Amino acid sequence: MKRMISACLRFEAPDLWMAVPAALFPVLVGEVTALMIAATEDDPEALVLLPGVVGMILTVVLCCVLGVVYLYSNFPLLLQFSASRRGSLAGLCLHILRMTVLAEVIAAAATMALGAVNHGFFPRFAVGELWRGIPVFVWPICAVLPVPVGLVWAGVLTRFGRTGGWVLYFLLIGGCFSIDKWLHPLAEQPWMVVFPVGVLAALAVCGAKWLMKAAVK
Repeated sequence: MKRMISACLRFEAPDLWMAVPAALFPVLVGEVTALMIAATEDDPEALVLLPGVVGMILTVVLCCVLGVVYLYSNFPLLLQFSASRRGSLAGLCLHILRMTVLAEVIAAAATMALGAVNHGFFPRFAVGELWRGIPVFVWPICAVLPVPVGLVWAGVLTRFGRTGGWVLYFLLIGGCFSIDKWLHPLAEQPWMVVFPVGVLAALAVCGAKWLMKAAVK
């Protein structure tokens, strides 16, 4: 299994360059959005927090998409070789994790670099106060999140096909539009976060099992 994990990581290593656009695109979107706000409103607090928050959210979303693509497409591809399923799945998950961590590092560095260059709008980023808008504990959560999301979505696609994928998509859209109804209880009672975390963990285990039973293409 260790040999298969190493082989899988070497096989996927050239694709690490995808972490660059996955990180730089969200940062540029945050920069442009903040500049548009600066042109219309005088809200220095928004200008400080917006680029980092928008960049982080979009970076995690893009890494989740990459996680789904890798687990749904590359895992059946690797099954064509005489290798263990557990090793291939573990190798892909580790590859997604290192890609996400690399994307976060690039996004943070690019955000602070843009802040240093454009210090008229983002003076505090130049001295590294990116963490004021994004708490430290959020970074490791965002780094790990694409792995269980990828397992869930790829497992559902493998088990139930595109219909299951579309059902998950509309559930996600519904959750985004109803964020005001479930975010306040979580903010008031942080211990309740164990419920969505537990559900995601359980679904990730199910997704991993469905992927382990995937047919060889």
